[in-house]
Amino acid sequence: MRTAAAIVCVGLFASAAFAQPAGMDVFAEGKNGDKIHTASGFVCPHAIGTFVRDAAGETDPERQTASCNYSTLDGVYGIITLVPLKDGYDPKNSLASQFEETQTTGGKMVWQGTVKIGKPPLAVYSRIYQTAKLEDLKYSVLFSGSVVKNWAVETTIEYADPRDTPEKTAFLNAVYEAALAEIGK
Repeated sequence: MRTAAAIVCVGLFASAAFAQPAGMDVFAEGKNGDKIHTASGFVCPHAIGTFVRDAAGETDPERQTASCNYSTLDGVYGIITLVPLKDGYDPKNSLASQFEETQTTGGKMVWQGTVKIGKPPLAVYSRIYQTAKLEDLKYSVLFSGSVVKNWAVETTIEYADPRDTPEKTAFLNAVYEAALAEIGK
């Protein structure tokens, strides 16, 4: 089971990390190793709590999406994806292919709903899949999405519950609080 969880985690993380085409840099260099998404103003810091940024770049040139990929020493992974909006945003529709991939590899949805993050409170759609269980740990993937100005901000966080739940929550809150403060400024 742990092997299956590792394969799912690596597959999701690697697809976003290596999807950027050569020579396409949608991020400017910031201070202290930060990457600033030039179109939105969102800053991908070198570190978010215990997470360290591994990659940042354009993910899907056709959709003009960009991502920042993070990991911890304990094997928790976080991906931030920025999607420019031309029309409305439906997080379930936008994240559908990731839901399907997770379900295809054995993930089972265990929760979905809306959480409020930041001030003013931002409604963030979230869905959690359990991908494996080992002893007292439930290997899980959290998908989330919300709109900040004319950008959709999505996250994918892979973690072991309950061990990594504090790190997962801190990462999720930090991303959406930063999006509220930085996008469109």
